[in-house]
Amino acid sequence: AFDYIGSTRMLYDMDKGALPLKLKMDHIDRIVEVNQLAYREGGKIWIHADPVSRNDPNISSEINDMISTILDIGKNLSDIVGAVDQTQPLPPASTQKFLQKTLVPALVLTDHKKTFTNKYYNSRFDLAKTISAMVNASDNGYNHVTDQASNLTVAATLLARSLYTLATGSPAPEGLMAEQQSVTHMLYCFLISPNCDLFKQVIPPAREAFDDLASQKSPYPFYVSVYGQINNVTRIIQRLLTHYIGTVEKNHTESCTSSEKASLQLYNYLWMAGPLNSDNKTRTVTCVKSRVTQTKAYSPAFEITDYNGWGGFQYSTWTESSWATNALLLRVFLIPSKAMETSILSGGVILTLVSMVLIYFLNKKADILFAHPRPSSL
Repeated sequence: AFDYIGSTRMLYDMDKGALPLKLKMDHIDRIVEVNQLAYREGGKIWIHADPVSRNDPNISSEINDMISTILDIGKNLSDIVGAVDQTQPLPPASTQKFLQKTLVPALVLTDHKKTFTNKYYNSRFDLAKTISAMVNASDNGYNHVTDQASNLTVAATLLARSLYTLATGSPAPEGLMAEQQSVTHMLYCFLISPNCDLFKQVIPPAREAFDDLASQKSPYPFYVSVYGQINNVTRIIQRLLTHYIGTVEKNHTESCTSSEKASLQLYNYLWMAGPLNSDNKTRTVTCVKSRVTQTKAYSPAFEITDYNGWGGFQYSTWTESSWATNALLLRVFLIPSKAMETSILSGGVILTLVSMVLIYFLNKKADILFAHPRPSSL
């Protein structure tokens, strides 16, 4: 959406060895990217692959194996998957930037076969009510399973089983399924009201954090600002990922930090408020350890000394207009009513006409009215 600024920056950090565990492109064996899933064309999730990568026989063979695996798994999930024509280019996706660096077997899963099916994509109208995820916040909407929640649960199950099979080479267990209630809760918290129990579990155990949630009367905005400002959605996603794939650390320091050397950069630690206790008032505060981290989507063009790639658009760049807090002023003007405006205009016209007539007669009788008296004789 921002000219691949995130994936470009990630590749730049890979080259510089700035990612955790010194992650490099050589460490990536395959890519499965999940894109839009809200408006499924023909009721299916469509698999896209890069036709240029298929020029390499080995990569083409691996791509075919990946597609075949996902299609087979999809048949057992109401046949929800389809594959596009092999000659069709990839849709807009971060995978394109990785493939420009080096060719690896890569797939993009999305809801459209050719053109976008979501006419509200990345707009202010991309809301819960337009993707069949709307519920009433005042009722028990937090636990209400919408059509979109059901669809995304099946999609998540498809992805989980596919990744398991692709990573291990063994069939995924039948019990490997996404939890519908978790998907329902996430949709509600992101699209209806952030003042929900799921978000309360993962926020820091501080009164300010709970007060902030309680003050939210609408969903957190998905607006992306310039570098230096992290929005609430980014923060909460990091905490949710930590919550779901992290482990509760029992032997931690008082500040919930690692006892390992900082240079290892193996794990991140976060305090979380935790689930409600049986009294429905207090919570069990936990320190959670995970490998979830953030990478900044900040254009390298602003960091490279003597950068000369502006003409070639090597790195995408974005700026944002901003104003000082005292730059916007308000001036109030008192406007009279229509009747008063008409009266003033009419009075002015009448006064002008009377003045013109008066001046005319004064000018005509000036020799009489303003006759000079004769001087007296001596």
